[in-house]
Amino acid sequence: MSIQVSHLAQYRAGWSELLNGLYRLLTSFIVFENEDEPVTIVNWVVHTWLIARFEYTPYLHIFSAHKGCGKSNLLKLIAWLSDKGRIEINCTTAIYRTIDKDKPTICFDEIDRYNSEDKGELWGVLNQGNEQSGAVVTRYSGPNNRAEEFDLFCAKAFSGIGREKLPDTLQDRSIPIALRRKLKEEETERFRARKVKVSCNEFVEIIKGLIEEVGDEDIFPDRLQEDFLNILEENIDNDRAIDIAEPLMLVASLGDEDWLTKSTQALVNLSIREDEDQYNNELLLLKVCAEIRAQELSYGRTTMYSKVLVEKINESETARFGRYNNGLGIDALFLAQKLKAYGISPTSVRYDNSEGTLKGYKWEHFEDPIARSLPEFQVVEVKPEQVEIF
Repeated sequence: MSIQVSHLAQYRAGWSELLNGLYRLLTSFIVFENEDEPVTIVNWVVHTWLIARFEYTPYLHIFSAHKGCGKSNLLKLIAWLSDKGRIEINCTTAIYRTIDKDKPTICFDEIDRYNSEDKGELWGVLNQGNEQSGAVVTRYSGPNNRAEEFDLFCAKAFSGIGREKLPDTLQDRSIPIALRRKLKEEETERFRARKVKVSCNEFVEIIKGLIEEVGDEDIFPDRLQEDFLNILEENIDNDRAIDIAEPLMLVASLGDEDWLTKSTQALVNLSIREDEDQYNNELLLLKVCAEIRAQELSYGRTTMYSKVLVEKINESETARFGRYNNGLGIDALFLAQKLKAYGISPTSVRYDNSEGTLKGYKWEHFEDPIARSLPEFQVVEVKPEQVEIF
Protein backbone atom coordinates (compact mmCIF):
# COMPACT_ATOMS: atom_id res chain seq x y z
CA MET A 1 0.00 0.00 0.00
CA SER A 2 1.72 3.17 -1.23
CA ILE A 3 0.04 6.57 -0.91
CA GLN A 4 1.24 9.94 -2.15
CA VAL A 5 0.05 13.37 -1.03
CA SER A 6 1.16 16.60 -2.67
CA HIS A 7 -0.38 19.28 -0.45
CA LEU A 8 1.55 21.11 2.30
CA ALA A 9 4.89 20.12 0.81
CA GLN A 10 6.56 23.15 2.40
CA TYR A 11 5.72 21.92 5.90
CA ARG A 12 6.33 18.20 5.41
CA ALA A 13 9.91 18.01 6.66
CA GLY A 14 9.04 19.54 10.03
CA TRP A 15 5.99 17.34 10.55
CA SER A 16 7.85 14.20 9.49
CA GLU A 17 10.61 14.92 11.98
CA LEU A 18 8.02 15.43 14.72
CA LEU A 19 6.06 12.25 13.96
CA ASN A 20 9.15 10.07 13.82
CA GLY A 21 10.52 11.69 16.97
CA LEU A 22 7.33 10.91 18.87
CA TYR A 23 7.54 7.32 17.62
CA ARG A 24 11.07 6.97 18.97
CA LEU A 25 10.01 8.45 22.32
CA LEU A 26 7.15 5.98 22.78
CA THR A 27 9.13 2.91 21.75
CA SER A 28 12.04 3.80 24.00
CA PHE A 29 9.86 3.26 27.10
CA ILE A 30 7.08 0.87 26.06
CA VAL A 31 7.17 -2.62 24.52
CA PHE A 32 4.58 -2.93 21.75
CA GLU A 33 3.46 -5.99 19.80
CA ASN A 34 4.56 -4.32 16.56
CA GLU A 35 4.84 -0.86 15.04
CA ASP A 36 1.10 -0.54 14.34
CA GLU A 37 0.35 0.53 17.92
CA PRO A 38 2.99 3.28 18.40
CA VAL A 39 2.42 4.67 14.90
CA THR A 40 -1.31 4.94 15.62
CA ILE A 41 -0.73 6.51 19.05
CA VAL A 42 1.56 9.16 17.53
CA ASN A 43 -1.13 10.16 15.05
CA TRP A 44 -3.72 10.14 17.84
CA VAL A 45 -1.62 12.46 20.01
CA VAL A 46 -1.25 14.98 17.17
CA HIS A 47 -4.96 14.74 16.35
CA THR A 48 -5.77 16.06 19.85
CA TRP A 49 -4.16 19.37 18.85
CA LEU A 50 -6.25 19.56 15.67
CA ILE A 51 -9.46 18.00 16.99
CA ALA A 52 -11.68 20.96 16.07
CA ARG A 53 -11.03 20.13 12.40
CA PHE A 54 -12.55 16.63 12.68
CA GLU A 55 -16.13 15.40 12.85
CA TYR A 56 -15.12 12.30 14.83
CA THR A 57 -12.49 11.55 17.44
CA PRO A 58 -11.46 7.94 18.08
CA TYR A 59 -10.95 6.77 21.63
CA LEU A 60 -7.79 4.91 22.61
CA HIS A 61 -8.26 1.78 24.71
CA ILE A 62 -4.97 0.63 26.21
CA PHE A 63 -5.24 -2.82 27.75
CA SER A 64 -3.33 -5.96 28.65
CA ALA A 65 -4.08 -9.35 30.11
CA HIS A 66 -1.87 -8.72 33.15
CA LYS A 67 -0.48 -6.00 35.35
CA GLY A 68 3.03 -4.69 34.81
CA CYS A 69 2.80 -4.15 31.06
CA GLY A 70 3.31 -0.37 31.05
CA LYS A 71 -0.30 0.82 30.66
CA SER A 72 -0.04 3.61 33.23
CA ASN A 73 3.30 4.83 31.88
CA LEU A 74 1.95 4.88 28.34
CA LEU A 75 -1.10 6.81 29.52
CA LYS A 76 1.20 9.38 31.16
CA LEU A 77 3.13 9.80 27.93
CA ILE A 78 -0.10 10.31 26.03
CA ALA A 79 -1.44 12.84 28.56
CA TRP A 80 1.82 14.82 28.63
CA LEU A 81 2.03 14.97 24.84
CA SER A 82 -1.63 15.75 24.10
CA ASP A 83 -3.45 19.07 24.05
CA LYS A 84 -4.49 19.96 27.63
CA GLY A 85 -3.90 16.35 28.63
CA ARG A 86 -4.90 15.23 32.10
CA ILE A 87 -5.13 11.88 33.89
CA GLU A 88 -8.23 10.97 35.88
CA ILE A 89 -8.30 8.11 38.38
CA ASN A 90 -12.09 8.22 38.81
CA CYS A 91 -15.09 9.66 37.03
CA THR A 92 -17.55 11.91 38.85
CA THR A 93 -20.31 14.21 37.64
CA ALA A 94 -17.84 17.11 37.74
CA ILE A 95 -16.16 15.70 34.64
CA TYR A 96 -19.08 16.89 32.50
CA ARG A 97 -18.40 20.53 33.41
CA THR A 98 -14.65 20.11 32.92
CA ILE A 99 -15.06 18.72 29.41
CA ASP A 100 -17.63 21.34 28.41
CA LYS A 101 -15.49 24.23 29.63
CA ASP A 102 -11.90 23.22 28.89
CA LYS A 103 -12.07 20.63 26.08
CA PRO A 104 -9.12 18.69 27.52
CA THR A 105 -7.64 15.38 26.45
CA ILE A 106 -8.80 13.10 29.26
CA CYS A 107 -6.97 9.89 30.11
CA PHE A 108 -8.82 7.53 32.46
CA ASP A 109 -6.45 5.12 34.21
CA GLU A 110 -7.30 1.63 35.51
CA ILE A 111 -10.97 1.74 34.58
CA ASP A 112 -11.32 -1.93 35.61
CA ARG A 113 -10.96 -0.74 39.23
CA TYR A 114 -13.75 1.83 39.09
CA ASN A 115 -16.68 1.27 41.42
CA SER A 116 -20.12 0.86 39.90
CA GLU A 117 -21.06 4.54 40.35
CA ASP A 118 -17.86 5.85 38.75
CA LYS A 119 -18.13 3.27 35.97
CA GLY A 120 -21.69 4.37 35.26
CA GLU A 121 -20.53 7.98 34.93
CA LEU A 122 -17.61 6.88 32.75
CA TRP A 123 -19.83 4.96 30.33
CA GLY A 124 -22.11 8.01 30.19
CA VAL A 125 -19.20 10.28 29.26
CA LEU A 126 -17.74 7.86 26.71
CA ASN A 127 -20.99 6.88 25.04
CA GLN A 128 -21.27 10.53 24.05
CA GLY A 129 -18.58 12.87 22.87
CA ASN A 130 -16.83 11.12 20.00
CA GLU A 131 -18.86 12.99 17.37
CA GLN A 132 -19.06 16.77 17.15
CA SER A 133 -22.68 16.82 16.05
CA GLY A 134 -23.96 14.46 18.75
CA ALA A 135 -21.96 15.31 21.85
CA VAL A 136 -24.43 17.42 23.86
CA VAL A 137 -26.08 15.76 26.86
CA THR A 138 -28.49 17.11 29.48
CA ARG A 139 -27.83 16.66 33.20
CA TYR A 140 -30.06 17.62 36.11
CA SER A 141 -28.42 19.02 39.25
CA GLY A 142 -28.89 21.30 42.24
CA PRO A 143 -31.77 21.57 44.72
CA ASN A 144 -34.15 22.62 41.95
CA ASN A 145 -33.07 19.78 39.68
CA ARG A 146 -32.08 22.34 37.06
CA ALA A 147 -31.33 21.09 33.55
CA GLU A 148 -27.89 21.87 32.12
CA GLU A 149 -26.48 20.97 28.72
CA PHE A 150 -22.87 19.84 28.35
CA ASP A 151 -20.86 19.36 25.19
CA LEU A 152 -18.75 16.23 25.77
CA PHE A 153 -16.79 16.25 22.50
CA CYS A 154 -13.10 15.85 23.32
CA ALA A 155 -10.26 13.36 22.94
CA LYS A 156 -10.35 10.50 25.44
CA ALA A 157 -8.06 7.58 26.23
CA PHE A 158 -8.46 4.92 28.88
CA SER A 159 -6.56 1.92 30.21
CA GLY A 160 -7.39 -1.25 32.10
CA ILE A 161 -7.09 -5.03 32.28
CA GLY A 162 -8.75 -6.84 29.36
CA ARG A 163 -10.82 -5.60 26.43
CA GLU A 164 -13.75 -7.97 26.63
CA LYS A 165 -15.21 -6.20 29.71
CA LEU A 166 -15.56 -2.96 27.75
CA PRO A 167 -19.15 -2.31 26.60
CA ASP A 168 -19.57 -3.16 22.94
CA THR A 169 -20.61 0.40 22.06
CA LEU A 170 -17.25 1.63 23.34
CA GLN A 171 -15.29 -1.09 21.58
CA ASP A 172 -16.75 0.25 18.34
CA ARG A 173 -15.65 3.79 19.23
CA SER A 174 -12.12 2.94 20.32
CA ILE A 175 -8.85 1.78 18.81
CA PRO A 176 -7.40 -1.24 20.66
CA ILE A 177 -3.84 -0.86 21.92
CA ALA A 178 -2.73 -4.19 23.41
CA LEU A 179 0.40 -4.25 25.59
CA ARG A 180 2.36 -7.20 26.92
CA ARG A 181 5.03 -7.77 29.53
CA LYS A 182 8.60 -7.12 28.55
CA LEU A 183 10.81 -10.14 27.99
CA LYS A 184 14.24 -10.29 29.60
CA GLU A 185 15.98 -9.75 26.29
CA GLU A 186 13.85 -6.71 25.43
CA GLU A 187 15.40 -3.42 26.51
CA THR A 188 13.64 -0.17 27.31
CA GLU A 189 14.76 2.98 29.08
CA ARG A 190 13.84 3.38 32.73
CA PHE A 191 10.75 5.56 33.05
CA ARG A 192 11.77 8.50 35.23
CA ALA A 193 8.69 10.70 35.28
CA ARG A 194 10.39 14.06 35.80
CA LYS A 195 12.89 13.52 33.01
CA VAL A 196 10.31 12.04 30.63
CA LYS A 197 7.97 14.96 31.20
CA VAL A 198 10.70 17.40 30.19
CA SER A 199 11.10 15.55 26.89
CA CYS A 200 7.33 15.58 26.38
CA ASN A 201 7.20 19.32 27.00
CA GLU A 202 9.84 19.86 24.33
CA PHE A 203 7.71 17.95 21.82
CA VAL A 204 4.64 19.93 22.85
CA GLU A 205 6.42 23.17 21.97
CA ILE A 206 7.38 21.72 18.57
CA ILE A 207 3.74 20.75 17.93
CA LYS A 208 2.55 24.25 18.86
CA GLY A 209 5.16 25.80 16.57
CA LEU A 210 4.18 23.65 13.60
CA ILE A 211 0.48 24.38 14.08
CA GLU A 212 1.21 28.10 14.32
CA GLU A 213 3.26 27.89 11.13
CA VAL A 214 0.37 26.29 9.26
CA GLY A 215 -2.08 28.85 10.67
CA ASP A 216 -5.57 28.84 9.23
CA GLU A 217 -4.52 27.09 6.04
CA ASP A 218 -6.84 24.32 4.86
CA ILE A 219 -4.53 21.44 5.73
CA PHE A 220 -7.19 18.77 5.14
CA PRO A 221 -9.01 19.82 1.94
CA ASP A 222 -12.24 18.07 0.91
CA ARG A 223 -10.54 16.36 -2.01
CA LEU A 224 -7.98 14.79 0.31
CA GLN A 225 -10.68 13.62 2.72
CA GLU A 226 -12.62 12.01 -0.12
CA ASP A 227 -9.52 10.23 -1.42
CA PHE A 228 -8.70 8.89 2.03
CA LEU A 229 -12.28 7.81 2.63
CA ASN A 230 -12.18 5.76 -0.57
CA ILE A 231 -8.94 4.09 0.53
CA LEU A 232 -10.38 3.21 3.94
CA GLU A 233 -13.61 1.87 2.45
CA GLU A 234 -11.59 -0.42 0.18
CA ASN A 235 -9.64 -1.86 3.10
CA ILE A 236 -11.93 -1.72 6.17
CA ASP A 237 -15.32 -3.43 6.15
CA ASN A 238 -16.89 -1.47 9.02
CA ASP A 239 -18.42 2.01 8.89
CA ARG A 240 -17.67 2.84 12.52
CA ALA A 241 -14.04 1.75 12.13
CA ILE A 242 -13.74 3.97 9.05
CA ASP A 243 -15.14 6.96 10.96
CA ILE A 244 -12.57 6.66 13.74
CA ALA A 245 -9.68 5.89 11.37
CA GLU A 246 -10.20 8.89 9.08
CA PRO A 247 -8.87 11.66 11.39
CA LEU A 248 -5.72 9.67 12.14
CA MET A 249 -5.10 9.07 8.45
CA LEU A 250 -5.48 12.79 7.79
CA VAL A 251 -2.93 13.56 10.52
CA ALA A 252 -0.57 11.02 8.97
CA SER A 253 -0.78 12.94 5.68
CA LEU A 254 1.21 15.74 7.33
CA GLY A 255 4.24 13.42 7.33
CA ASP A 256 6.14 11.96 4.40
CA GLU A 257 4.93 9.21 2.07
CA ASP A 258 6.51 6.46 4.16
CA TRP A 259 4.77 7.64 7.34
CA LEU A 260 1.37 7.92 5.63
CA THR A 261 1.67 4.47 4.08
CA LYS A 262 2.79 2.95 7.38
CA SER A 263 -0.03 4.71 9.28
CA THR A 264 -2.74 3.62 6.88
CA GLN A 265 -1.58 0.01 7.01
CA ALA A 266 -1.51 0.20 10.81
CA LEU A 267 -5.15 1.33 10.94
CA VAL A 268 -6.20 -1.46 8.59
CA ASN A 269 -4.23 -4.04 10.59
CA LEU A 270 -5.70 -2.93 13.92
CA SER A 271 -9.22 -3.10 12.48
CA ILE A 272 -8.68 -6.61 11.10
CA ARG A 273 -7.05 -7.76 14.34
CA GLU A 274 -10.01 -6.43 16.34
CA ASP A 275 -12.40 -8.51 14.26
CA GLU A 276 -10.22 -11.62 14.59
CA ASP A 277 -10.00 -11.12 18.35
CA GLN A 278 -13.78 -10.95 18.53
CA TYR A 279 -14.20 -14.14 16.54
CA ASN A 280 -11.88 -16.05 18.85
CA ASN A 281 -13.09 -14.56 22.10
CA GLU A 282 -14.94 -17.14 24.16
CA LEU A 283 -16.01 -14.53 26.68
CA LEU A 284 -17.61 -12.35 24.03
CA LEU A 285 -19.42 -15.40 22.66
CA LEU A 286 -20.67 -16.21 26.16
CA LYS A 287 -21.90 -12.63 26.50
CA VAL A 288 -23.92 -12.90 23.29
CA CYS A 289 -25.37 -16.21 24.52
CA ALA A 290 -26.24 -14.55 27.84
CA GLU A 291 -28.20 -11.85 26.04
CA ILE A 292 -30.08 -14.41 23.95
CA ARG A 293 -30.66 -16.53 27.06
CA ALA A 294 -32.18 -13.62 28.98
CA GLN A 295 -34.62 -12.92 26.18
CA GLU A 296 -35.57 -16.57 25.73
CA LEU A 297 -36.16 -17.09 29.45
CA SER A 298 -38.43 -14.05 29.48
CA TYR A 299 -40.57 -15.96 26.98
CA GLY A 300 -40.53 -19.04 29.20
CA ARG A 301 -38.27 -21.03 26.87
CA THR A 302 -35.56 -22.99 28.67
CA THR A 303 -33.77 -24.66 25.74
CA MET A 304 -32.65 -23.87 22.22
CA TYR A 305 -31.55 -25.93 19.24
CA SER A 306 -27.90 -25.49 18.26
CA LYS A 307 -28.84 -24.34 14.78
CA VAL A 308 -31.25 -21.70 16.13
CA LEU A 309 -28.67 -20.40 18.62
CA VAL A 310 -26.07 -20.19 15.85
CA GLU A 311 -28.47 -18.16 13.71
CA LYS A 312 -29.20 -15.73 16.55
CA ILE A 313 -25.49 -15.31 17.35
CA ASN A 314 -24.70 -14.53 13.72
CA GLU A 315 -27.52 -11.98 13.68
CA SER A 316 -26.49 -10.33 16.97
CA GLU A 317 -25.38 -6.69 16.88
CA THR A 318 -23.34 -7.14 20.07
CA ALA A 319 -20.53 -8.74 18.08
CA ARG A 320 -19.74 -9.40 14.45
CA PHE A 321 -19.67 -13.18 14.44
CA GLY A 322 -21.84 -13.09 11.34
CA ARG A 323 -18.83 -11.83 9.37
CA TYR A 324 -16.73 -14.83 10.37
CA ASN A 325 -15.69 -17.32 7.66
CA ASN A 326 -16.02 -14.82 4.80
CA GLY A 327 -19.48 -13.73 5.86
CA LEU A 328 -20.91 -17.20 6.40
CA GLY A 329 -20.82 -16.82 10.17
CA ILE A 330 -20.05 -19.38 12.85
CA ASP A 331 -21.48 -22.92 12.80
CA ALA A 332 -22.58 -25.40 15.45
CA LEU A 333 -19.11 -26.98 15.69
CA PHE A 334 -17.45 -23.59 16.31
CA LEU A 335 -20.06 -22.83 18.99
CA ALA A 336 -19.57 -26.17 20.74
CA GLN A 337 -15.78 -25.80 20.73
CA LYS A 338 -15.89 -22.32 22.26
CA LEU A 339 -18.53 -23.12 24.89
CA LYS A 340 -16.55 -26.20 25.94
CA ALA A 341 -14.17 -23.81 27.75
CA TYR A 342 -17.04 -23.12 30.18
CA GLY A 343 -18.11 -26.74 30.60
CA ILE A 344 -21.17 -26.22 28.40
CA SER A 345 -21.92 -29.00 25.93
CA PRO A 346 -24.79 -29.63 23.51
CA THR A 347 -27.34 -32.25 24.46
CA SER A 348 -30.67 -33.53 23.16
CA VAL A 349 -33.40 -30.93 23.66
CA ARG A 350 -36.81 -29.87 22.45
CA TYR A 351 -37.32 -26.27 21.45
CA ASP A 352 -40.66 -24.52 21.23
CA ASN A 353 -42.37 -27.79 20.18
CA SER A 354 -41.18 -27.23 16.64
CA GLU A 355 -39.12 -30.18 15.37
CA GLY A 356 -39.02 -32.75 18.10
CA THR A 357 -35.73 -33.66 19.77
CA LEU A 358 -32.48 -32.26 18.28
CA LYS A 359 -29.02 -31.28 19.50
CA GLY A 360 -29.07 -28.04 21.44
CA TYR A 361 -28.49 -26.34 24.78
CA LYS A 362 -30.26 -26.03 28.11
CA TRP A 363 -30.12 -22.49 29.47
CA GLU A 364 -29.65 -23.76 33.04
CA HIS A 365 -26.15 -24.92 31.99
CA PHE A 366 -25.19 -21.29 31.27
CA GLU A 367 -26.12 -19.95 34.68
CA ASP A 368 -22.89 -20.75 36.55
CA PRO A 369 -20.47 -19.68 33.75
CA ILE A 370 -22.32 -16.37 33.36
CA ALA A 371 -22.27 -15.71 37.11
CA ARG A 372 -18.53 -16.40 37.28
CA SER A 373 -17.32 -14.82 34.05
CA LEU A 374 -19.81 -11.99 33.55
CA PRO A 375 -20.63 -10.74 37.07
CA GLU A 376 -21.75 -7.38 35.67
CA PHE A 377 -24.36 -9.17 33.55
CA GLN A 378 -27.81 -9.49 35.08
CA VAL A 379 -28.24 -13.23 35.40
CA VAL A 380 -31.74 -14.57 34.87
CA GLU A 381 -32.24 -17.56 37.12
CA VAL A 382 -33.81 -20.69 35.66
CA LYS A 383 -36.36 -21.87 38.18
CA PRO A 384 -36.68 -25.67 38.66
CA GLU A 385 -40.32 -25.69 37.61
CA GLN A 386 -39.34 -24.08 34.29
CA VAL A 387 -36.90 -26.84 33.31
CA GLU A 388 -38.24 -29.60 31.12
CA ILE A 389 -36.95 -33.12 31.70
CA PHE A 390 -36.32 -35.30 28.64
